[in-house]
Amino acid sequence: MLRVRSAVALLVIALLTVGIAEPAHALGQPENGRIAFGRFDRALGDYSIWTANPDGTS
Repeated sequence: MLRVRSAVALLVIALLTVGIAEPAHALGQPENGRIAFGRFDRALGDYSIWTANPDGTS
């Protein structure tokens, strides 16, 4: 019986949380910027993070 009550209470809390939450809104058109990407570096045995301009230059 305790398991059923706990499940019902959890369901009620989840539904109330979803009902109260407001939808997200975008703030406008973002500016294009640098592109970040990761590449595996065998010498390090790990990934390195790199960035580049949208036209491919560094």
